Amino acid sequence: MVMNVKSLIAISAALLAGCASRTLPEQYTLDPKGDKGLVVVSLSYAGTMGLYNLYVRSVDGSVRERFVVGQPSYVPIPQKFDFHEGAFRGDVYSTELPVGAYTVERWNVDTYSSHVGANTQIPFTVEPGKVTYLGRFEFVATETNGVVIYGARASVKDRSEQDLAIVASRTPSIKNEPIALNVSNSEAAQGLSAKQPKSEYVPPFIFIPPAR
Repeated sequence: MVMNVKSLIAISAALLAGCASRTLPEQYTLDPKGDKGLVVVSLSYAGTMGLYNLYVRSVDGSVRERFVVGQPSYVPIPQKFDFHEGAFRGDVYSTELPVGAYTVERWNVDTYSSHVGANTQIPFTVEPGKVTYLGRFEFVATETNGVVIYGARASVKDRSEQDLAIVASRTPSIKNEPIALNVSNSEAAQGLSAKQPKSEYVPPFIFIPPAR
């Protein structure tokens, strides 16, 4: 199957639609007596392909957010990342959410028709006037044929100093706001992995009669 760059960009745009905003207004302020708080989380991946998604929802199901990094295609599409660290590159999100109880419910990685994912169930709370840092989710493809990812692993790291510095550089007004760290150290959060059976795309056979 042959796809041109314009088609790949269109697919990427469609997959990215509906994800949380990475940045806040430059003069954004938090109200300690208000009904909103701020969530900071970063996503990074090693390799050249894969659209990596992290899903968050409120316990009552009324609020859902999606954080994403990467691209679904092995054909390079120019991207500007917030950071590069060794083999990893990624983005930092700072997103305003209503006060309440939440969970990081699952993650997945998409490449073409492949969809690999796992449940996480990491609880956290959004408090009024506070910044809640969820950690840096690092994704690594563990099984691939060079075009499709069949297996992946995720782990959560505390990169609060680096990630919050990036947020503060974009929104200086929150530099001195109180921060609640919610980086999960559970064994499950440090070794989340998933696989799916391999399946290959086989182009249909089309008979073309010889020209007379």
